[in-house]
Amino acid sequence: MKRKILLLLCAAAAAGCAGNIRNDSVDDALNKDPYKFLAKRLSEAHDRMANRKVAVLPFSYTDNRRSDDGVVVAERLLTRIIEENKLEVVERNLLEKVMGELKLQHSGVVDETSIKQLGKVLGVEAVVTGTLTSHKDGRVEINARLIRTETASVLSAASGTVVPDWDSRPGYTPQQRPAAASGMAVPDRYPRPSRQALYSERPLPEAGNPPRDGLVAYWKFDEGSGSSASDSSGNGNTAALNGPLWTAEGRKGRALSFNGIEDYVRAPSNDSLNAPAASGKVTLAGWYYIRDLAPLQGDCANSPAKYEGNVPMGYGLFICNSPWMKIRFHLGDGVIDYNVPHELHTWIHYAATYDGKAARIFKNGKEVLYKAGPFRILSSPASVLMGKHGVSGHRFNGLVDEVVIYDRALSHAEISALYGSHKAGPASAAVLPRQEGPVAYWRFDEGSGSAAADSSRNNNTGTLLGPVWTKDGKIGGALNFDGQRTTKVLIADSPALNAEWSGLTLAAWIKLSRESVGGVIIKKGYQDDSAAQPAQYSIHCRGGAGQQCGFQVLDAGNNLFHYGGPREGGSLVGQWFHVVGTYDKKMMRTYYNGQEAGTGMPASGLNVRNSNVELQIGGALINGQYDGFAGIIDDVRIYNRALSADEVAELFDSGKKMKPAVPAGPR
Repeated sequence: MKRKILLLLCAAAAAGCAGNIRNDSVDDALNKDPYKFLAKRLSEAHDRMANRKVAVLPFSYTDNRRSDDGVVVAERLLTRIIEENKLEVVERNLLEKVMGELKLQHSGVVDETSIKQLGKVLGVEAVVTGTLTSHKDGRVEINARLIRTETASVLSAASGTVVPDWDSRPGYTPQQRPAAASGMAVPDRYPRPSRQALYSERPLPEAGNPPRDGLVAYWKFDEGSGSSASDSSGNGNTAALNGPLWTAEGRKGRALSFNGIEDYVRAPSNDSLNAPAASGKVTLAGWYYIRDLAPLQGDCANSPAKYEGNVPMGYGLFICNSPWMKIRFHLGDGVIDYNVPHELHTWIHYAATYDGKAARIFKNGKEVLYKAGPFRILSSPASVLMGKHGVSGHRFNGLVDEVVIYDRALSHAEISALYGSHKAGPASAAVLPRQEGPVAYWRFDEGSGSAAADSSRNNNTGTLLGPVWTKDGKIGGALNFDGQRTTKVLIADSPALNAEWSGLTLAAWIKLSRESVGGVIIKKGYQDDSAAQPAQYSIHCRGGAGQQCGFQVLDAGNNLFHYGGPREGGSLVGQWFHVVGTYDKKMMRTYYNGQEAGTGMPASGLNVRNSNVELQIGGALINGQYDGFAGIIDDVRIYNRALSADEVAELFDSGKKMKPAVPAGPR
């Protein structure tokens, strides 16, 4: 039956098919975008379909050679079919999973039974597949078919020709495979290339490091202080900071935070930044965390782009909201747009490449748009800007990290590796939970001085009154408290710490030094004082019998207090222990070392009330008595929402895996 389907494909390519099939000659397609051409012809069958849902299968060579070229063709055709907006396409990861579960081939040659199986499992009405044929002049002929899953009948067909622009490894000269004697296996003389070999002969970069070949600029944004960002490419493209703030919440280590008002970064033009114009090839990539689209004001922001003032556009990657959300790739006067709803409050990796023949845009390591050239990259005196439009006042609001520029087009495998090397999160700091970050975050990594910096950007700097810096933190440095009334960290009241929130999370790593003393870890307000100084929220732990941690949330006239269950596993003294309290207006939860330790339900959903007093770490009044913490405190965080159980577990795991890495001095 497999032979039957393959013969059907080949016969349709040679002589055309009956009924409503439209065939176009190879020559008619030569001067067009072949993938767009094929997608348009195949999509014309949409009005003869019920649910219009299709799956795009890998294509196969007519001479039965083993190659992943058919996967590349299928991926590009899939993108073009989506752009036609007439057929609904099954996502490729789901397709591959189902094909694996059904033990179907990935070669593109499937039989009638297999097609029916895919139709039932995926709910698709048709599949797109076809054949590839090599020509002596290097071209590859594509014959594509849209086949109904129930009957294996061809709904539409089209053909076109491409000149392969992917780096396919040589060694697949068609040969007649030797026939096997009865009962004897034939050795595989044509080993299947790896996906890396298909796309690139270059070795992939080590995890966490971009490839060095062709690297023009590489801004890590890991400095953490100062008014400039160094270039790690070795080309000296230092970028001047105009307003953005350093943050510890980077995708890898630190990053820059742009406020969407006046912040931007500028790297002056030089020969290295004009190298893509000389080579005619370019790659632009970076990690982006978008907080708000409003500052874009219906336009775009350089991210990065060699575009400034009334001078020629060199090249650029732009985040846009004009008039719809998209990623824009500029090559001189050429514009390539990828329309995509921007995801807020999450890290996204975008990359764009041009290899002299075609432009591509990638999202999170996968190609999402392909556009055939030619395009021209212009040499330009413009600076490379990030965070603002090159001419207008449109600004980017969010975080930017790990920005690179190359004077060559990175391969699919290199882009995937570039994305994958950082997707697990920071390597030198605890991984921040997903979604929105903390409103206050004290790492206690300074090592000296009388101030503890807030890494959340909300400038909730703490003043040290007695605690001692130590290198023995859970994640880098920490502060050591002696439990005395005079030993604490004070943080002034601020809007970020003082709002009627509908949710709350308090979190910290602690290590008790004495059995009989626990104490306040975090508290805002005084529980037993007058209404002029109302308590707002707190969390504290106690040693000795019980070894419990208490979590407190207050509204006007209401005191919601909850103790987590007694901790099991021996004394807390001398052991690192992660404690978290969350409140979502429905339930109070306490977590020990990433696991829920108990819950408490308030009488009714209450907002966390306002309080105009300072926040204290390491000690405060509880029921009229001072309750000082004796031991080490590290990595204190406050969120204005309730973290989920998964996020709490992730936060615990990130700290559990970290090794101390204390800086030599303050930073």
